[in-house]
Amino acid sequence: MEQQSVDCENQAEIMARIHKKCCPTFWSKEEFESLLKNDYNHILIAYEGQEGDKVPAAFVLFQKLEGSEEAEILTLCTLPSFRRRGLATSLLKAIGVSKTILEVNENSLEAISIYEKMGFETINRRKEY
Repeated sequence: MEQQSVDCENQAEIMARIHKKCCPTFWSKEEFESLLKNDYNHILIAYEGQEGDKVPAAFVLFQKLEGSEEAEILTLCTLPSFRRRGLATSLLKAIGVSKTILEVNENSLEAISIYEKMGFETINRRKEY
């Protein structure tokens, strides 16, 4: 997995494209652009492929206050053709905090499996999430 720096507009476009392929209710490029304007929101994008032919394969969008050891995952997506390669796990580890919170749909069994393997625990359940 490689991470590259890209400008805000390209980040939003990359995230919207991946999100649309991963989520039944997806966010638009404009929604991602709006989220990226907040100084507390950060993104990591994982690229896969051979040198000169790398493509964005996964990303994590998270909130983290400066100097904080806590982050909230807003969304984490891996393109279906790149799943089961450890990209999501690598992105979560790259956030580099001691405490991470997130919400996940109880029907997202693949996502829950990743989080459980990383030591996440259920602390609360929302009705009709």
